[in-house]
Amino acid sequence: MLQQIIEQLDQRILHCPALTSAVFDRLVAAQRELGLVFADRPTCPFLRPHIIARSQYDEVMHAADVLPVRWKSSSIVPWMTISLISEM
Repeated sequence: MLQQIIEQLDQRILHCPALTSAVFDRLVAAQRELGLVFADRPTCPFLRPHIIARSQYDEVMHAADVLPVRWKSSSIVPWMTISLISEM
C-alpha cells in the first residue's frame, strides 16, 4: 500500500507543470545560500520527500526523545567527546 502511494506521488511530481527548471534553479540557489552543497553540487537536487510509515515515524520520534536523556546520564558522551577530539 505504501509503495503504491509513493509511486503515485512520484508520478504527480514528475508530471506537475508547476515544477519547471526555474523552480529547480531557485531550489539550488537556496541550497547554496544555506550551505547545503557539497563542493559546488547540491546535496540533494530533488524535491521528492522520503516517506515512511507512521509506525516508523513514531519510533524515530521516540528515539529522538529518549536518546538525549540516556546520553546525559551516561559516561559514553565524555568518552566520545575525548575520542573525537583526539582524532582531530
